[in-house]
Amino acid sequence: MVDDNSDVAFILRIGLENGDATMQVSSHDNPVKAFAEFKPNFYDLLIVDVSMPLMNGFELYQKLLEKDINIKVCFMTSCEKYPS
Repeated sequence: MVDDNSDVAFILRIGLENGDATMQVSSHDNPVKAFAEFKPNFYDLLIVDVSMPLMNGFELYQKLLEKDINIKVCFMTSCEKYPS
């Protein structure tokens, strides 16, 4: 889970873990740090905020593909429309 809003990342992590006791969720509020700590072939799903400073969710995904071509990503945003 990567979201620049640490409250959102925390709430989603707790919600996912409480929904399934066997689920382990890692969360980051900094996409650069998330990229640096990413472990290839380890995660089942990456949930990424689209709109973040330093590196947006799409840029993070492109960089992660260099480490793990099989990574599955779910993009999320609270924006009505993402600027092109």
